[in-house]
Amino acid sequence: MDKSRKLRKNKMIWSIIILLGAIAVFASIITYNNHVVAKKLIKKDTKILYKNNEKKSIEEKTKDKVVEEKKKSEAGKSSLVAKQKEKNKLAQASSKQIALAKVQEELKDVYPQVQSPKEKQILSLMISTVGKLKANPLYNSSKDQALIKSIYSKLDADSKDSIKFILFTSIDGDSIQQLRQSFGL
Repeated sequence: MDKSRKLRKNKMIWSIIILLGAIAVFASIITYNNHVVAKKLIKKDTKILYKNNEKKSIEEKTKDKVVEEKKKSEAGKSSLVAKQKEKNKLAQASSKQIALAKVQEELKDVYPQVQSPKEKQILSLMISTVGKLKANPLYNSSKDQALIKSIYSKLDADSKDSIKFILFTSIDGDSIQQLRQSFGL
């Protein structure tokens, strides 16, 4: 019996070894399959994430392009508006320069017609101030204007009437308007 027991024991050991081997193989297969399945899932998830990111990046790029084009368009519009404003300013400055030159020439023509030294002083200051304004449109003529008004206010009524008469009869209406705006006479 000893032999039969040993034989059974050997069979049993072999059965256990085979069973353990089968379990190991089976576990290995399951692990491998799980690993393969996990890799496939990871790849699939990665592809989905990549596609989503790609879609987002395409959408973001499209939005960025639209925003950039709007900015360019607005910048173009604002630069056109700025250029137009600059042209208008230049045109106004140019027309003001022309008007001031005309006023200055007309005042020079009127100068010999006035009689008293105070009247001549007023016209001389007006000619000088208009010349300064013509040379520099940003010139602050308030001191000159105050001086001219001060001298004018000290004139007698005949001298005031004389200056007004000579200016109104010898100088163009637009020039008179320019003088009123500049000197308040």
